[in-house]
Amino acid sequence: MTLNQFVKIVQSLGEDHKIIKTTWNGAVMDKLAEVDVEYPVFTFDITGARIDGQVIVYDLSMFFFDRLQIDAENEREVQSDQLQIAQDIIAQLRYPGWEDFVILNNVPITFFSDNTPELLAGVNARASIQMDFASDRCVVPTTFTYAT
Repeated sequence: MTLNQFVKIVQSLGEDHKIIKTTWNGAVMDKLAEVDVEYPVFTFDITGARIDGQVIVYDLSMFFFDRLQIDAENEREVQSDQLQIAQDIIAQLRYPGWEDFVILNNVPITFFSDNTPELLAGVNARASIQMDFASDRCVVPTTFTYAT
C-alpha cells in the first residue's frame, strides 16, 4: 500500500462519518483561514516516517475540533464530543480486515482550545501506522551496478 492510498482511506473515514462535517489532509490552520468551514472538523497529516527493518512506520496526527460558545462554557462538552469522534476513527483504523497496515496500540491524545481564527476546542490524537516495506534492490529503477 502506498502513502497516497492510505491517505485516501483516512479521508474516506472522515467524509463518511455522520457527525464530521469537514475533513481534509494537511496543516490544521491553513484551511481554516482559506475557506468557510462546516463544524465539526477532522483534519489529519502524516508528520513523519521511519523504516524499521522490514516495516515503515508513519506518524499520523489527527485533529478533531468544533466551535465553542462565545463564553467558552461548553469547552469540556466539546472536547468530550470530539474525543468520542476520535475514538470512532481510531476504532475504524483498527479494523482487523485492513491487510496492508496496522495502527499501533499507543495513541496519545491531547485536549486543546484555540481562538485562531475562531474559538475552537477539541483533541489531537497521534498514531503510528505500520506497513510492510519490501526492501528489494531488484525492483529499484536504476542502472547502478554493485561491486562483486
